Amino acid sequence: MSTVMKKGLGSIVPPPAKESRDDKQLRHDRWTAFFVVAVMAALFALIIWLASLGGGIQYDGMDYWDMMP
Repeated sequence: MSTVMKKGLGSIVPPPAKESRDDKQLRHDRWTAFFVVAVMAALFALIIWLASLGGGIQYDGMDYWDMMP
């Protein structure tokens, strides 16, 4: 489907379906994205820190995989 409609001698380009966001909404979306990325990075760092506190699995003999029979 063409987005340019021919009418008479000239062509008419239809306006966009949605208006572009204003600066206030764009600024709000940028701060929201920054906040989400900061929370994700903090959770990632927390997971790494908590994993480093553990001593790891102590392997003894033939029972290498604890969950496997």
